Parts: sequence; C-alpha cells; structure tokens
Amino acid sequence: MITDLWLEPPLAIARVGGSDNPCPNYSWSANDVYPTGTAKTTVEPREALHLGPDGRVTPKKDEPLQFKDEEQGLRPVCPFFELHGRWVIDGKEDCGPIRAALLRKLGIDLSSVIWTVRVANLKPFFYTRQRGDRIAADVVVAADDTTVHSLVGRSPDAPHPLVLPDSQGLPFGRVQVAAMSDDFPECRLRFTPPKGLVYGPRDFNERLAKIIEGHGDSMWKPLDGGPPLRLDARQLILNPDAEWPKFIDKSEDGFATNPAGLFAADDSNAPTVLPSLGLVDDISDGIVSCQCGQHKASARIVVAPPRFAPDRRPFVSIADGLTDRVRPDDVRDLKFLAEDATSREIADFFERVLETVELINVDVLFAVAAEKNRNHARNTGLHPEALSDKMGSPPIAMKTSSLPITERARQRHRRLLSLEILEDRLREDPLLIERMVRPPLAPEDYHDLRMPIGMQGLDGQPLHVTTRQYNLLVHWARFLRARTRDTG
Repeated sequence: MITDLWLEPPLAIARVGGSDNPCPNYSWSANDVYPTGTAKTTVEPREALHLGPDGRVTPKKDEPLQFKDEEQGLRPVCPFFELHGRWVIDGKEDCGPIRAALLRKLGIDLSSVIWTVRVANLKPFFYTRQRGDRIAADVVVAADDTTVHSLVGRSPDAPHPLVLPDSQGLPFGRVQVAAMSDDFPECRLRFTPPKGLVYGPRDFNERLAKIIEGHGDSMWKPLDGGPPLRLDARQLILNPDAEWPKFIDKSEDGFATNPAGLFAADDSNAPTVLPSLGLVDDISDGIVSCQCGQHKASARIVVAPPRFAPDRRPFVSIADGLTDRVRPDDVRDLKFLAEDATSREIADFFERVLETVELINVDVLFAVAAEKNRNHARNTGLHPEALSDKMGSPPIAMKTSSLPITERARQRHRRLLSLEILEDRLREDPLLIERMVRPPLAPEDYHDLRMPIGMQGLDGQPLHVTTRQYNLLVHWARFLRARTRDTG
C-alpha cells in the first residue's frame, strides 16, 4: 500500500531555446587553477537521458557540452520529474522511486497513474484584471501514454479573449511520459519548454508602423534607419479587440507588475500616452502533479530565459532566495559562525561576486545608476543633480583601459578571493560590511556606492543580497573582531 507520494525535484527550471536538441546535462565543478586557466568555476558533463519519440529512454554518455546549435540556436533545458513515494508491503515500510515492479506488486495499473501539467502566462491579466487576458494550458496523461503532448495556451471563454478560439493557440512547450523499462523502470515525465518567442495581435505590424510614423521620438524607431520591427505572421495570433492590446497604464507609479514596465506601453518617450502593444511571450510557470489512487504529488515548473554564461554563478541564487525564507536567522548563532563551513560559505560568496562582476560592464551600470538617481530626484521634486554625489566621482580613466570602473571593480574583487586578506580587512574595520554592502529593503531607494553598485532588482529598485547573506557577512565580521580581541 502506498502511503505517500512526492516528485523529484520539487522545483525545476526549464529554459527556452530554439533548438530541437535538449541541453546536455552538466554540473559546476572545481575552479580552473592551472597556470593557463581562468581560475573560475568550470562545468563538466554528466550522464544524461535521451527520450525518444516513442518514450524509450536510453543513456547519453560522454556527450560534449554544446549549448547552442549553429542553425537552430540555443538548446533548451528540459527537466525530468520522477515520482517517489513511501509504501508498506507485508508490514514493512520502505521508500524511494516508484518503479514498475512495485506497481505490479501492488496491483496498480499504469493507466491509473495520472500526470497533470498546468502552466499559465498571466502577465497581461495582472495589468488589465480582465478574465479574457488570462492564457493557460493543461495536459492530462496516463503513465502508459508515452506520446508527445503539446501545451497550447488559450484564454478562457470571455467576450474578448486574448487568444482567439480559432487560432492555433500560444505554444507553451510539450510534455512526454517516459516508458518504464527494465533498464529505466522509474516513473518519469519530461517537460520541454517553448522556443522563447514573442507574440502579438494580428494587426501588430500595422499598429507599430503608425506609431513610428506619428511619433518622431518613438523608442521603436530604428536608430540606424533600417526597417522597423516586424513579427512573423505565425506570431500574430492575438485578438486586437482584447483588453490587453488596448490597455493604457493609468497607475500612479506606472508599475502595474513586476518587473516594472513589462510590455506596458507602446512608447515611454512619446508625449502622448499610447495603448499597449499587446505583446505576450511564451514564458510560463505552473504545477506538475502525479496522482496514484488517493495520493497526489506536486512540483513547480518555471520556464525562464537561457543562461548565457552557464559556467558563471550569480552571487544570489535560487537556493539563496529559498534558504533566506526557510532559515534566515541561523547565522545569529555564534557557534555556527565558528565552524569552518562558515568560512567556506563566505569564500564561495565572494567567488560568485567576482564571477558576476566579470560578466558585466560596470561603467555602463555606473552611468545608468546615475541617470536613475536624476529621474528619482525629479520625481520627488528635487533638482536633477540633488543625488549626484551618491554615486561618487568616476575614477580617472587609466590609459590602458577604456573601462576604468569595470577594471577597478574586478581588481578589488580579485583581492577578496584570498580569505586571509578579507579576514584581515574585517578585523581592522569590522563595520566595513555595514558601510559597503546594501542591506535588504534599505530605506534609501536611490543608487549609491554600496554593493552591488548600479545593479537593480526586478522591482526596479537597487539590488541587494538576501537577508541571510547580509546577516552572515555582518555577524562574521563581528565574530572575527571579537576573536581578535580575545586572543590579542
């Protein structure tokens, strides 16, 4: 008898791509510390599973790490979900993957094991709050059905649905159940994301041409005098009479959703407030579930853009965000701070900071942040340059570098890779972290020289580390100072 079910993983990120070939399986590995190496995180291939059109699973070993195909473009990340559970047989409890032999022993037919995938894109709905602007798709498939099932996004029955009933619908990807064999007896489902395209109303091309013709300062006007943006006819599937293509953002701050200003208006630079362009992408998120008898397991699927630097780690990861919510206060325990694991976590954090810095143009971020400060000053009734001193003065350009701020940032963060140097600095200046790192939810909503400089979050506000990361840095610095006094 099955007593509990769950899916592994409980959360998966599917990344869009135009290629028909899934991205190979890989993992982050040790830093490349050879004399000719990069000293950065490396990636190495892992064994992957190939899922054939008939659902047959075969192993893929020694596959080269190729993230992009020459003709089709980026390879999508297509995660598997695997059913796990807990069961009792002859009074003995056990747990693990739900395999074919176990189902046979329990007398459970594959046709009664039901997978359900429901995904949606609700970005237009969050603006208009009109039911017809919702776009959702769902697929229900039994575990013995190994054919490919498309996730087709459609709008609910409403007076002016965004996705018209006579259209082919908005492609949200596809799912396929893996056949359970002797070599691969587990109960699995694979989610394949869409290509990463943007769709518009049927009159989009004409609508955009009128905007460019009628507004000389249009942000959509090509800067080089080339042809304007046009969508392929296959992407013109939305209803021009739906509320979203006619939407005008009248909210007080102009941020009706997050990220701020997402597909909100035709032209933010035009003097006239124009209606929305009616654009919708094929990004979605939803729930994957599997039911067996009275028990049901669920997991979250999130479709996201591709990673253009798969061997570089961000300083705030999904794991950091989840940990911040589950156990944000564990760093207040000084016993935890005394452990070697804390030093390793601090060192890993600064390695990820450097990897992030080496991916971005800090000079551009510096200029963008300064302009945002000017706009913030104007919006609060101040002189545009009232906050100009908050970003400090750019360094004098070095003759050998066209990006002096970027080069300086990278040099300083390279020094912090040495934990001994970092510890010495914090012992000498225990308040360095409070001065140089922006705390979460800081009351100042302008950019300044606190790290991360110039970067912004999805809410349009200056970016910050997680609460747990900030507390870890602050308490570790205080711990080092206290230990210095005790031993000095």
